[in-house]
Amino acid sequence: VGGWTPIYKQPSGEEDSTACTGGTSATCSNTGSTYVDRSLTYHSATGKMSGTITTNQCPDHDTDHRPDRECITQTLPDPAFSTGALDAAPLLKRVGMALRTGGDIFGPLVAGFEDGEICDGGECESGVDIASCAAHLEATCQGELSPKVLVDACGGRESPYRFHKGMECLYDASDWSSHSAAVGVALDGYLIYGKWEGSQGGSAESPVLDACNGHTGVVPSSIYHEAGPEAVYHYHTSATPPFI
Repeated sequence: VGGWTPIYKQPSGEEDSTACTGGTSATCSNTGSTYVDRSLTYHSATGKMSGTITTNQCPDHDTDHRPDRECITQTLPDPAFSTGALDAAPLLKRVGMALRTGGDIFGPLVAGFEDGEICDGGECESGVDIASCAAHLEATCQGELSPKVLVDACGGRESPYRFHKGMECLYDASDWSSHSAAVGVALDGYLIYGKWEGSQGGSAESPVLDACNGHTGVVPSSIYHEAGPEAVYHYHTSATPPFI
């Protein structure tokens, strides 16, 4: 707007932690082995969360393989995104944390795969969105693809496990009768909700979102926060990039 160019910042609020319980294995169970400690406060006037999430980054659903386990604490809002400036989140790597599991939420882009890394002729340039990359590799490569390539039914992949899209195992995506539940918190502290705004005329209503996949409106409470009557800025998941 008006020639303004956003500064793409990298998060700086992650620290290693020894607080995670449930074993010292370097990998997660493939039947779900989540550790998460949420020390968060919701500010209803602004729609922001503040505090920390400590997590072993393990999913809480079954996976085909055993993702890497790593205990970390993430400060929210991340210091890099709490200056008040209009800065853009990176489209690669972490853009938020899942509320239920504490797991990573990544942007829509992949770092890329070189020719031969997955199969002969199968490559994705850095900066391609995850859906396009996966579609190309599925069409090019023979046999089962690695879970580090394809997102699962929850919209995540390994390793460590991180969400790229959908997150539909964290809320009831089939219920569009009302505003979808909160599923995550972005690095700037604003909450991320599922894909529905509610219903209108008996049909599901998708929210009208800005370039950051957010908008301003009244939001529902959840087990993680008590919302107020104020219309606040928040994000939604979507079927198209940036997905979250």
